[in-house]
Amino acid sequence: MKKTYKSVDEQIEYLKDNKKIIVKNEHKQIFEERSYSSLINPYKEFFSNGRDEKGNHIYINEIDFEEILKIVKVDDNFCTAMYSYIGSFEKKFKTVLFSEICSKYVNSENEDKYCTSYIEEIDRFLESGNFDDLPRFCANYPFILTKAGYVEDHYNLDCKKDLLIHLKEIGTGVSRDGGTIEKSNQLISHYLKTQVIAPLWVLPNSLTLGELKILFSMLDSNSQKKIISKFYDIEDYGKISLAKILNFSGTLEIIRRIRNVVNHYEPIFPLLVSELKPMKKVKESQIYAVFKLLSNTFASSSFNHVTYVDLKLKVNDFNLKYIKIFEVMQEFTQK
Repeated sequence: MKKTYKSVDEQIEYLKDNKKIIVKNEHKQIFEERSYSSLINPYKEFFSNGRDEKGNHIYINEIDFEEILKIVKVDDNFCTAMYSYIGSFEKKFKTVLFSEICSKYVNSENEDKYCTSYIEEIDRFLESGNFDDLPRFCANYPFILTKAGYVEDHYNLDCKKDLLIHLKEIGTGVSRDGGTIEKSNQLISHYLKTQVIAPLWVLPNSLTLGELKILFSMLDSNSQKKIISKFYDIEDYGKISLAKILNFSGTLEIIRRIRNVVNHYEPIFPLLVSELKPMKKVKESQIYAVFKLLSNTFASSSFNHVTYVDLKLKVNDFNLKYIKIFEVMQEFTQK
């Protein structure tokens, strides 16, 4: 059945008549700050008694809207925590991932301490299409990791090829059709001006978490193990199994999905429910393990011990403007 648009007053009346949710006048303003679909839809199961034969929710007992607001507040707080946790994880992942990739250029027979020859390697592969011409960080480009081990990849090669093209676009400032791409990253713009090609180590902030995940999947398994060891404090990375690599790849996908919800300010509860189907013990689920990884990564960050309250800088004519900007940032972060 099609549903019509409802004003705030109509929404409140509808909740009372159809869902037995009582909204007090003092809470009416909330419906002008948040949409009905973000306040009610994600949390129906909390105040429902089941479903009828047509699949519609059944509501028997009256409930104060304030009880729902408590759930919404927990969702908000959880998203805020996840934003910080994922930010800490993603920064570390980018650093560790590109450190491993750059090591393949710095520590090799064909040494490239500037880490710019990746453009030439990508060009050579795109021209030939021969897997023997793949860039040195793409050992697993032709394969996909499954429970049975590495098998030929017949489904994701286009995505991988698109990523290599995108890396070339970022690194040269030239789009695939020959046009100039917009350079939003000032550091990349600096390198393009000074040395024509941006080095590998400045590329990560121009990539999405989904693209970083694809890049990780193309690395050789030894490199993947090294990266994983940095997140689980494993000294002997050689002992990491292929199953652990596969699990970590799944972890990256879950984090990507959580990140998308959090960054779009959507309720996260529906995503968590969908990840826990079929129902199992919550603390034995993969998504709970992801929360633990994110929490531990955040807690172990050295930045947690850095304080900026007693910043001591000597002001001069050159840095005065920058200090004034910093003081504005402090004004809004210390409230």
